[in-house]
Amino acid sequence: MENKKLFTDLITSLVLLLFAGTMLREVHKLPLPSFDQLGAGFVPELISYILLLLSLLLLGRSLFRLKQHSRSNTDPAAGTTKPLFLPASACVVLTFLYILVMPSLGYTISTFVFINLLGLILLKHETRGEGKKCLYLAIILLISLVFAFGGYYLFTHFLAVDLPVFKL
Repeated sequence: MENKKLFTDLITSLVLLLFAGTMLREVHKLPLPSFDQLGAGFVPELISYILLLLSLLLLGRSLFRLKQHSRSNTDPAAGTTKPLFLPASACVVLTFLYILVMPSLGYTISTFVFINLLGLILLKHETRGEGKKCLYLAIILLISLVFAFGGYYLFTHFLAVDLPVFKL
């Protein structure tokens, strides 16, 4: 099982390296800025370099672990991993629902509910700190309030972006 994960990480890192390289090549085809110093290609180029760095880190980690795994024939992690397909799938579905309901519920309400539900899904599968669930719930609530109301204030007042609002 661990061996399969190592090869998956290796293949993923190589695909991401290829993707980052393609992005970098295509970013330089964007037109040069006429009135803005940064230009249209700044953010895609920055994301490309970050993706390139992260994929190189993943490649190095997977090669290191593959080398370590080949030295020892025992698999210390066998049977210790929990299947995370269900919470990962729930997070993806929840994200799509968030995008769908935001125009009708508004940014603030939908973001508050989304972050709380996402936190509850992830907290349900958290194994460390079983006695700290109430503290984690309070932190999730605080984070959702900050992102919902603080994000709305930031986007509407500083960035002059109109966000959807709840209408009765």
